[in-house]
Amino acid sequence: MILRALIKWVLLSIIILLLPYFIPGIAAATTGAGLLAGFVIGLINVLIKPFLKIVTLPLNILTFGVFGFLLNAVLFWVASLVVPGFEITTYAGGILGSLVVAVGLWIINQIL
Repeated sequence: MILRALIKWVLLSIIILLLPYFIPGIAAATTGAGLLAGFVIGLINVLIKPFLKIVTLPLNILTFGVFGFLLNAVLFWVASLVVPGFEITTYAGGILGSLVVAVGLWIINQIL
């Protein structure tokens, strides 16, 4: 179980470290910032996101799930506020980055 969590963390950190090369508006200054960002995003997804999904469920139903993408982008932006060296400078970068991370996490969960 711990090994699975470590593998997810490393793979998520690799995704975050690759984001600045493909999506303008995202910057990870160092490898340490990418690793810390992966850890913080993982914590946010485990601790905060389930509660927010329940609270925003009516709005998510009204928008046919589109609000879920906005919620992911906001949580991704919160992670950039917490982690020094990991910055999101544009709205499009935040939305695209959160979408790539969400798809990457889905793929990682399917494999593991």
